[in-house]
Amino acid sequence: MKSGRNSGFAHVINVAIIAALAVFLGVALVKLTEIERNMRINAAENMLWVIYQAHVASLRLDSEIVRGTNGAQDTDVERRFDVLVSRLTLMREGPQYRYLETLGLDREFLSLSDAAIDMGRAYGDPPAGGAAFPVQAHETLQRLNAWLARAANAAMVREWNAIGERLDSYRHALWQVLAAILGIMISGAVLSIRLVSTLRRVRSAERSLRAARELEKELERERAVSRFYRDFASTISHQFRTPLAIIDSSMQRLSRRGERVTATEIAERVGRVRTATRRLARLVERTLDAARLDTGQIEVHLQSFDLVGLVRGICERHREHTPGRRINFVAAGRSGSAEICTRCDPVMIEHIVDNLISNAVKYSPPDKPVEVRVEAHDGAALCSVRDEGVGIPAREMPRLFERFFRASTASGVPGTGIGLNLARNLARMQGGDIDVETCEGAGSTFTLRLPLVEEAPNGGSAAGEEFAHREGQAVP
Repeated sequence: MKSGRNSGFAHVINVAIIAALAVFLGVALVKLTEIERNMRINAAENMLWVIYQAHVASLRLDSEIVRGTNGAQDTDVERRFDVLVSRLTLMREGPQYRYLETLGLDREFLSLSDAAIDMGRAYGDPPAGGAAFPVQAHETLQRLNAWLARAANAAMVREWNAIGERLDSYRHALWQVLAAILGIMISGAVLSIRLVSTLRRVRSAERSLRAARELEKELERERAVSRFYRDFASTISHQFRTPLAIIDSSMQRLSRRGERVTATEIAERVGRVRTATRRLARLVERTLDAARLDTGQIEVHLQSFDLVGLVRGICERHREHTPGRRINFVAAGRSGSAEICTRCDPVMIEHIVDNLISNAVKYSPPDKPVEVRVEAHDGAALCSVRDEGVGIPAREMPRLFERFFRASTASGVPGTGIGLNLARNLARMQGGDIDVETCEGAGSTFTLRLPLVEEAPNGGSAAGEEFAHREGQAVP
């Protein structure tokens, strides 16, 4: 519960940092936009430039009039009048006039500009005012020039004040931008530190989780080993007792009879002892294999092998050990020697098929045959072992491959319940599996499925048979 609260609090902190980062970035962008907008210069609103142009035009017109009064013949008064009128008209319209209104100079400007414009209209050759026109024009231009000088001074002072205010606003905005950038840097640094810290915690948690899983696996192995030893003790007490009793009674019989024992009786007793010994050996071997499987000590050595030759050799070995039983072998739907190549561990295959054939012989009547079929179907190599024995009840099928489980129809038949469990595990370790079809009282068919490959096996059928015989000789 505490961990959940801490996680929620950390999530809130992260969201708050990201929100602060977004706010700082937004403030910086807004302030930079304001600075950029305020720094734009609109030529139509540059009053100093307009006043300067009008003042220059007025001074040049006044100079031309004075030259004409002094008798100069190359004067350009009319053009100078036109330039001055255009400059004054520009000042009378648009933002320039509104600017003059803010300075309180608009009324005087209208009076002076009207006089100057009327003077331009009255100019002619000879002038409409006669000899007095140059004097009147000079006086009008003098008043206009004086006003333009005052307006320029007023505009300059106002512009300086505006520039000062603008610089102050720029400075304030820049400080705000710098503060926002600093906030962005701090938020980014804090967020990066938390991210790195989170990644470290995640990696540490992953390592701890892996360690916990490994520990759990080790504990499961230990529990499996513990269960194995408990079940092993139970198996010894129930399953090993019969063959040991047979061995003991046979030896006692031979010991009591002494020299009166006939060769026939010796051979019979030795046969019983050997049979009991083989049974004990198989029990010990399967029990130890189950223990090695639980502790992960069984390794798979896959190689290409001919399943036909391998299974044929196993069948021949079973015929030697149980000469009274019929074990029919069929390869690829016929009794030929066609090769069916699979990638498997031949030692494991020998254990699996040996177990399936042994069960078929053990749980079926002595006069009923056991059929072993090897074929290829739907991309798989199949080895089926069919018997006509007791079968398995449908309700017990889900538990058939459990360790130490034995069907109710196996009552009275010696066994440990290890073989099928071990066989399926070995099959799955090779990429295969074991399927079963059964009917209670009518027999069962166990089918080993393995991957089918196209490459040539190691030595073909002869190699498989030789391997099976060699493996069989190692069993007492």
